[in-house]
Formats: sequence, C-alpha cells, structure tokens
Amino acid sequence: MTDGNQFYLLKTRRFLPLFSTQFFGAFNDNTFKAAFIVLITFSLITNTAQAQWLVYLSGGIFILPFLLFSALAGKLADQYDRNRLIRWIKIAEILFMLCAIVGFHYSNIPLLLFTLFCLGTHSAFFGPIKYSALPDLLSKQELLAGNGLIEASTFVAILIGTLVGTKMGITKNGAIAVAGLSLVAAFIGLISSCYILKLPIAATEKSSTVSPLKNRRLLYLILAISWFWLMGFMLVTELPVYTKQVLNGGENIVALFSALFSIGIAIGSVLCNRLLKGYIHSRYIPWAILGMSLCLLDMCWVGHSASFSSNHPVNSVSNFLATFAGSRITLDLLLFSICGGFYAVPLYTLLQTESDSKSRSRVIGYNNIYNALFMVAAAGTGILLTYFGFSIAQTFVLLAITNALFALFVLIKLPYIPLSPHPIN
Repeated sequence: MTDGNQFYLLKTRRFLPLFSTQFFGAFNDNTFKAAFIVLITFSLITNTAQAQWLVYLSGGIFILPFLLFSALAGKLADQYDRNRLIRWIKIAEILFMLCAIVGFHYSNIPLLLFTLFCLGTHSAFFGPIKYSALPDLLSKQELLAGNGLIEASTFVAILIGTLVGTKMGITKNGAIAVAGLSLVAAFIGLISSCYILKLPIAATEKSSTVSPLKNRRLLYLILAISWFWLMGFMLVTELPVYTKQVLNGGENIVALFSALFSIGIAIGSVLCNRLLKGYIHSRYIPWAILGMSLCLLDMCWVGHSASFSSNHPVNSVSNFLATFAGSRITLDLLLFSICGGFYAVPLYTLLQTESDSKSRSRVIGYNNIYNALFMVAAAGTGILLTYFGFSIAQTFVLLAITNALFALFVLIKLPYIPLSPHPIN
C-alpha cells in the first residue's frame, strides 16, 4: 500500500465483511433511535414535557447496556468463538427489528423502549468483537487504516440512519417502513458476518481476568478515548441550543451542523492514516485536542460578535452560508470534527496494539464502560451548568479550556507509548 491509501482494504475479504457488518449495525441503531424520537415528539405524545422526558429516557436506556454488559461482552469475546458470537448477535438484531415493527404498528411505547434497550445490548456485545478482530484480520501496517475506515463508516452510518429515521419516522406508517428497512439491513449484516474470516479464540484459560487499572498505559488510553466521547456528546447536545439562542437559526441549520459533525469525523478518520503514513503513535494527538478547543472558542467568538437578528430568524442553509459569520462557524465545526477523527483513530489503534491478544476484547469492553460513564458525566455536567445559569457561550469556553488542559495530560502521559516499528512503505 502506498501514500496511505487505505481504500484497497474494502476489496479484501479480510476487512470488507467486518466493515459491512458493523456499518449496517450502526445504521440500524441510529435509524430506529431517530424514528422513535421523532414519532413520540410529533405524533404519539401531545404533552411537550412528557415527550422531552421520554427523549432523555431513551438516551439513557440505549447507553445502559454498555454499563451493564460490556465487561461480560469482552470476556465472552476473548473466551469463545467470535465468528459464532457475531452470527448470534446479528440473528438477535433481526429479532429486535421484528419487535420494532410490532411496536411501531401498535404505537406501543414500552415495547419500543425495550427494543431500544435490546439494540443497545446488541451494540455493547458487538463492540469488543469488532475492535479486537481487526488486529487478527489485518497486519500491523494496516491497522491504523482499518480503524480509520471503521470509525469513518460508523459516523457515516450514524448520519444516514439519523436522516432516514428523522424524515420517515415522523408518521406511524413511516416508522413501520423504517423498521422494515432496518430489518433488511439486519439480514445484510447477518449475511456479511458469515463471510468474516475465521478468528482465533484468544484466551485459553476461561477463568483468567483482566483490568485496565493494572496497566497505566491502557488506562490512560481508555481515559483519552472516553474524553473524545464526552466532548462529542456535549457538543452535539449543545448545538441545537447554540443554533437557537446564539445564531437565531432553525431546524435546517441544526441538521446542517449534525451532518457536518459526522462528515468531519469521517474525514479526519480517513485523513489520519494518510498523514501518519501508517505509524502508530500519539505524537499529534495533543495538537488535535488543541485544534478542537480553538474551533470551539472561535465558534463562540463569531457567534456573539456577529449580528444574528432576533427579528429575522435564519433557517435557510444557503442564506446562513452566504454570511461571513455563518461560513466561518460552519468551517469551525467541520475542523473541530476533523480534529476529533484525527484524535480518536490513533487512540483506538494504540489500545489494540498495547493490549495483550489474550485479553484484548476485555480491555475494549472496559473501554466501552468508561465511554458510557463519561457520556453520563457529560449529561450531568450539562444539566448542572444549565442549573447554575451558564450561558451557551460560557459553556463552550469552559469546555474549550478544559479540553486544552486535557491536551497537557495527554502530552505528559502518552509519549511513553512508542512508535510502531512497522510503517507503511
């Protein structure tokens, strides 16, 4: 492979079946979530406060399985046949999509919430297998490239699934159609999983245990990855408020920002391998974090220095981009997301290479638990800042400063992780 071009991996059986399996799984999760949220918001629930409460509840229900089952998922992935586990997980996903069809047909909110919990469980069990399988399927020279494509495709799937679910799920019949589409995607995922190359069983002793707390380098990597999810969660949560209160924009601007966030992460994830030329290291991660902070500060500065009149709400994307402030804010968000992709991919790759092959799935399972805890902490922080009267500008500034301080933590702790001795030629 030359010039960091990783797309040739999509032509190989070593990578494409796993790539396809995870893509359709991520698509299903986000399609269902989006359809469920818009359906209860605009059709099923007339009480605004009750609808908002259900939206928050649905987010918590989806994250809960990662806290409950990630450790078990990692243990099973290390000790049993991962190919068989993947197929059983994808069969379960088909059953969950059938539950979704029934739930949407009868407008049964408890059944739909149960389905959301099941989809979260599906993702919690698949995550450790997905990341632990890559080092077994790819050479070390290809690992950064493979992680970049996986990360990019995940956020593209999130974007497509959210758009499809939001547009189609606003009515009952549309939501049923969404579930039917997701059922087809689940079948495709199952078929793809059958073509994944045979994966070795990692742990020979089923009683073996592992904790990242015993390995400081793994713990620092997990904390750094979890910080990425905290930052992303807080930004995505605050973007609608920022759009409405600061920019006086409407739902089209929010949709633009959401799309830019996913596209930027995807671009950064793919660009990462090209810039690092296959070397697996943490050298540029602090700079990516600092870039995220600078973009946040500029979004805050431009938003408050520009005159977005409350008498003339902005909901046209073309009108927003035609202004200097609008185009600059758009560029800030895109660059923030690109930095985010460039930050996350080396960390996931380092976590894989630094983990013992016999316990890699369990380490990734612990990572998923920390990721979920950090997102819960982000939600709690947002609630507290709102309670104490922080404006959106103050929240962005605080987030940017905290993020920059975290860059110092990364700069101090992660350089001890060596460069990969196997660059891509």
